[in-house]
Amino acid sequence: MLDKQVTNALLRVAGEDASITQLAPLAGGSINRAFAVEFDRHRSLFIKIARTNTHCPGMFIAEARALRTIANSNTICVPDIYYADEQCLIQSLFEHQPKASNWYEQLGHDLALMHQAIRSPCFGDFDDNYLGTSPQRNSQCNDWEHFWCEHRLRPQISTLCEQLGFDDKLIPLLDTLSVRLNIYLGGWTEPPAFVHGDLWSGNAAAVEGGRPIIFDPASYFASREVEFGMMRLFGGFGQRTEAAYQEVWPFEADSDARIELYRLYHLLNHLILFGGAYYADAVDCVNRLV
Repeated sequence: MLDKQVTNALLRVAGEDASITQLAPLAGGSINRAFAVEFDRHRSLFIKIARTNTHCPGMFIAEARALRTIANSNTICVPDIYYADEQCLIQSLFEHQPKASNWYEQLGHDLALMHQAIRSPCFGDFDDNYLGTSPQRNSQCNDWEHFWCEHRLRPQISTLCEQLGFDDKLIPLLDTLSVRLNIYLGGWTEPPAFVHGDLWSGNAAAVEGGRPIIFDPASYFASREVEFGMMRLFGGFGQRTEAAYQEVWPFEADSDARIELYRLYHLLNHLILFGGAYYADAVDCVNRLV
């Protein structure tokens, strides 16, 4: 059952005289509860509701803002956002369709257009957000190396010190990397682009016509190569997507080394959130970087 505040939010979207006829739990969300909601007017909505034990203040509001920003670029399909507050996020419910034969190419093409369309003079964003349940500090900054060190890598080092202990072998490796970031990021001049920030196969699907749709962002303004750190983490999209992306906007030289740095960020986040299964991969990755 839904509490009164969530029910009222749904009815404000669907119409005060609408009635909920079906509430179907949806699988896949470990952070929040998710439901497909059917109304008597043959309208359907998707709602995410915060779990008490994983509540992350501002999560839904930041997510809604990111999806609206992407939607306004008219480059790649995202769900329509109708309402967001601390307790819930209400958006359009889409039916998963088979992927078109060129789905992977479409995704790369549309993603490149999105990165080109939404730009900023500063890295970061107006608001902080989350990667999973891990806070992401998005204080705006003009220097990419400084931003990545202070707002991405060092907070992870601090958290891992608490979880693993200061004497764990991973900590000095990460400290060494933090003072050598200029090898990879020093002098980066490409303007910041708005990234999805958590783009893996579970956050992309196909809608009508088999075209791509993306959702559940952890967005901010970044080097666009950040996107591929997550995209390469589990090998979910592959060369077809990257080749199509580069037809629109080729990578800068030496991109593979930088993307490995961004892949490390997601490995460390998985280690923080899910534990030791990611430890060996994280050590191997940082050893390659230092």
